[in-house]
Order: sequence, then C-alpha cells, then structure tokens
Amino acid sequence: MVIAYEPIAGPAAKRTVTIEHVEEVCEQIRKWVMDTVSPEISEEIRIIYSGPVNESSCKVYMMQKNVDGFLVYSS
Repeated sequence: MVIAYEPIAGPAAKRTVTIEHVEEVCEQIRKWVMDTVSPEISEEIRIIYSGPVNESSCKVYMMQKNVDGFLVYSS
C-alpha cells in the first residue's frame, strides 16, 4: 500500500512547505496507520511526497525517516 501526501501550499495558502513539515506530516500518517491498522503495516507502508522537488531537495527528502519516495507529475 502507498499513501501520497500532497500539501496545500503556495500563494493562495499563504504558506510554504518545509522539509521538516513534510517529515512531520508523514510521521503522523505512519503513526495513524500504526494506531488504526497495525504496527507491522505502518512499517511496510510507503508514504510518498507529492509536492515540488528538485535535484537537491530530493536528496534531503530521502534522508528523512518517513518519506519513502515521490509522486512526480507534469502539468
């Protein structure tokens, strides 16, 4: 199972998304799965980030404990 997290950000939201924020939300998602489903599933689930990334930020995101990858799309 894969869960994709896409933050609401940008000028309309009047906030920016930091790597720390993304890690925190992914950690909360993993905790919710652990508490609601099971600890085993929370470790097996992949939580991917669906937000803006570039070559350098990808490397930093992948160093986070709870970010398992990216959902990349083009408009």
